[in-house]
Amino acid sequence: MRLLLINPPWVLTGKDNVWRGVASVMPPLGLDWMAAVLRRDGHQVKILDAHAERLRLDTIGSRIRSFLPFDLVGITATTGLVANALAIARIVKAEQPQARVVLGGVHPTVLPQECLAEQAVDLVARGEGEDTILEIAREIPVEDIRGVSFRAGEGIVHNPERELIKDLDSLPLPAYDLLPVG
Repeated sequence: MRLLLINPPWVLTGKDNVWRGVASVMPPLGLDWMAAVLRRDGHQVKILDAHAERLRLDTIGSRIRSFLPFDLVGITATTGLVANALAIARIVKAEQPQARVVLGGVHPTVLPQECLAEQAVDLVARGEGEDTILEIAREIPVEDIRGVSFRAGEGIVHNPERELIKDLDSLPLPAYDLLPVG
């Protein structure tokens, strides 16, 4: 399976936005670890670190097009970036309608129903994402994947929580080579 993992840009509009002056200086470790786990399983993975590349939402579509085709897209979101993550989900669906879009991170973990109100989001991964994204990529039926939320009929299903990874040494080293360096 071909996957694209996206770290949204810290480009926030509105001078009154309290998050405007906040930005991360850390690489997206969650995405790096998920990429490493996915590659170890034989999947093709790319990371688009829109923050590090200083991409704007109005230009991110061209970068997404450069990764086509892909089967699954994972987007991480904190509360300050959830609007950007949802906008990126809409861009992804416009470019590759059949791709599954998974939203993960702190905000979707706490408020999965809010994130699933956006029709471009197919699944929410709650909690640690390494095993969850791997099971999604392996095409395990969503009903059998712990730690996900999804739409079913008129409602939202919240599968049971996934246990935390007990042995962190079982994870491969993060896929730093997929990040932009320069």
